[in-house]
Amino acid sequence: MIPSAAHEQWHKASLWHLKGSPPCFYPKVGVFATFYSKTAREQDLDNCLTSILDLLVDARILNSDGWNTVKMQGSMYGGKDKDNPRCEVEIHEINDEQG
Repeated sequence: MIPSAAHEQWHKASLWHLKGSPPCFYPKVGVFATFYSKTAREQDLDNCLTSILDLLVDARILNSDGWNTVKMQGSMYGGKDKDNPRCEVEIHEINDEQG
């Protein structure tokens, strides 16, 4: 699939915002994302989460978004926030007993 121009623009701008963020050194992680949208237009949460995981890898925050690194993942729609649309991402270490 070829990313749209809007996606490419978002990805580039987001990489700039993440510049200087520390890398995650956990060998196994769980990633959870909460999305707050500018409008009430429905979006595909799975595609949104995939974009976030790809961004975290490209920003070198995560080494990989494959299942050997990202043992658990999840996302939810947090609601409409026209003044501050965003994605809040939590990264947690997964120990050997969890995954």
